[in-house]
Amino acid sequence: MLARANTVKLRRGLIKKKNVFLKLESKGKLKLFNGYGTSGILLSTVAMVGTVAGTYAFDIENYILQKESGELKRIKSLTFKKDIIEYFSDCPKLVEKIDNKEFSKQDIKAISAFYNSDCL
Repeated sequence: MLARANTVKLRRGLIKKKNVFLKLESKGKLKLFNGYGTSGILLSTVAMVGTVAGTYAFDIENYILQKESGELKRIKSLTFKKDIIEYFSDCPKLVEKIDNKEFSKQDIKAISAFYNSDCL
């Protein structure tokens, strides 16, 4: 686990921390981290006697990339392809593989390994 400034806005419950611990999954020119955060859903029930409210929280995995000692980049599911192609614009071979659907968001570890071995 490595400490990093929380520039990717990971949360634990409702609190956004200034610094977070990230698990290093792979290292090289590109580092792949796994950061665990918490997401929650507000639950409420109206009954004859009043209102009952609460939250349901669950942990989520967040894959985070870092080139050399640059900014952290959090991988978002909804805009994965657009964001990842932009992030790896310095490696046309990798962009082509992502664009041709040889790599998808489930292949983030393989993407990281490819970048570290085939992109200069």
